[in-house]
Amino acid sequence: MPEHHRIFLGAELWSGRIPDHVDIDFLGAREDKQFFLPEWQNVPRNFSKTHDQWTNLPEFSEEYFEWIDFLAAVKTAGDRFVMMELGAGYGRWLMRAAAAISRYNPIPTLLIGVEAEPTHVEWMRLNFRNNGLDPNHHRIFHAAVGSTSGVTYFPVGDPHEWGQFIMDSSEAGPQKSRHLDRMFDNAFLAKVAAVPQVKIEEAAVGEKLIDIIDMDIQGAEAEVMEQAIGFCSDHVRLVHVGTHSTTIEDQLRRIFRQAGWLPRFDFPPWSKAQTIYGVLAFADGVQSWANPRFADRLIAANLME
Repeated sequence: MPEHHRIFLGAELWSGRIPDHVDIDFLGAREDKQFFLPEWQNVPRNFSKTHDQWTNLPEFSEEYFEWIDFLAAVKTAGDRFVMMELGAGYGRWLMRAAAAISRYNPIPTLLIGVEAEPTHVEWMRLNFRNNGLDPNHHRIFHAAVGSTSGVTYFPVGDPHEWGQFIMDSSEAGPQKSRHLDRMFDNAFLAKVAAVPQVKIEEAAVGEKLIDIIDMDIQGAEAEVMEQAIGFCSDHVRLVHVGTHSTTIEDQLRRIFRQAGWLPRFDFPPWSKAQTIYGVLAFADGVQSWANPRFADRLIAANLME
């Protein structure tokens, strides 16, 4: 079994008693099971039904590198921690960041979640409350992330299916993604709604320093970063991207390298790749980049990779 990354050294594993409808990770971040298991959606919440729970460090998988990135951002944050999750779903990584800040670096925190699917947005607000956070003290945008601001179309037919993407029209049913060269016939395409679209700098308005942007926007990542790289170079320490094609990956490498950013992790989608943790399967690809302008704390903590 490979050794865990040094970011996890000395980590205490959460244990305790939790309601049956709750899942929890080693940091103590909670998730209602209805968010990811459809069979729990209509089950009444009974907080008297509980069980003992022990947790483990994250499994070695494509998400392992996401854990490393956001924990590096948390542990090296300065006087205030700011995180953006784009294509946030129900805000899994925001809640994990909040739990990590509470444990490792208790400083004022702003969490920014941008999500276009309306049920996911409601779940995100509930997820904040379930984790002891007031969503009104943070920023939750019901919007898609794009390279322009305005209105776009988004599939809303089934919140439990993952992979929703920006659409060019209100037409429902099977169709090709604008950014991904393949046809989709998922249940979420049964219904389409008009939603706001925002640029990264609009969601981040007023923020001078963002510790990490975690982005999973289903093929729009290169188009969005092409537009936002100037803002990110001025204001963002780390960017973690879920990638969705080799063409998109090549575009992202060009964008970040031309801006002088430093690579951290780079693994292709739909592949098995050799890593220092063994051969791992990747559905989404992984790219993460560090901004050299704000790299001093990462270097001091031996977390530049």
